[in-house]
Amino acid sequence: MMDVLHTLLNESLFRSAMSTALLAGIIVLLRIALYHLIFTRSDFPVETRRRWTVNLRNGLLVLFAIGLVFIWAPQLQTFAVSLFAIAVALVIATKEWIDCMIGSGFRMLTKAYPDRRPDRNCRHPRARRRLFASQYDRAGDRTGADLSPIHRPGLGHSQQLFS
Repeated sequence: MMDVLHTLLNESLFRSAMSTALLAGIIVLLRIALYHLIFTRSDFPVETRRRWTVNLRNGLLVLFAIGLVFIWAPQLQTFAVSLFAIAVALVIATKEWIDCMIGSGFRMLTKAYPDRRPDRNCRHPRARRRLFASQYDRAGDRTGADLSPIHRPGLGHSQQLFS
C-alpha cells in the first residue's frame, strides 16, 4: 500500500492534481473566513459590505487562477510546444501544397514541359512508326543480322551469351 502511495506521489500529474485540490480548499476556507468577518461587523454600511464581498470574490478568483498557472506550468508548457509543432507542420504542408499548385499552373500555362510523343496526325511514316517502335526497330534489321550476338532476338538468355 505504501509503495503504491509513494509511486503516486512521485508522479507529476498526481502531484499537480493534489496541489490544485489543496489550493481550492485553501481558497474556499479563506473565503468563508473573510465573508464571516465582513458580515459579522455591524459598523459597516450595507453598500460597503457588498463592495468588499465583490472585491473579495474577484481577488480570490484571480489568486486561484494564478495558483493554477503556477501549479500546471510544466504541463502547460508541454501542451504549448505540442500545439506549436502542429501549427508548424500545418504551415509547411500548406506551403508545399501551394507550391505544387503554382508549379502545376505554371507548367500548364507556359507549356514548360511539352509532350514528347510524336503527333498522331503527322503524315511522315517514320514519325508514326516511332510511336510504337521497339529497341530492335531502332537498332536496324529485325532479324538481328547487324546486331551483336548478345542482342539477337529469338535466342534464349544463355544462348545469346555463348553463341
